[in-house]
Amino acid sequence: NPEILDYLEAENNYTSKRLEHLTPIQDQLYQELLQYMDETSHSFPFLDRSFFYYRRTVQGKPYPLHCRAPKPSDDDFDSGAYVQKHLADWDGSLDTPIL
Repeated sequence: NPEILDYLEAENNYTSKRLEHLTPIQDQLYQELLQYMDETSHSFPFLDRSFFYYRRTVQGKPYPLHCRAPKPSDDDFDSGAYVQKHLADWDGSLDTPIL
């Protein structure tokens, strides 16, 4: 509905104008928060049927990446040993996938 979108845009403009003086403080708080966060990290993968699922964050991205990797088709596959080996080898870069 165009009327609702116009109303929301007007509200956002009003809020931005009223809070404009707080922008330097917001930026400072955000930079302080980043100091305590590990911007490039990953969760421990879990196996669900024939796929590993995990989440990773990348420096500079405001959202996590939700990933899926196929489980190797070996009959004597040990998921714990496989994950431990590959986690030990992963350097956290985008060029080197976790699995």
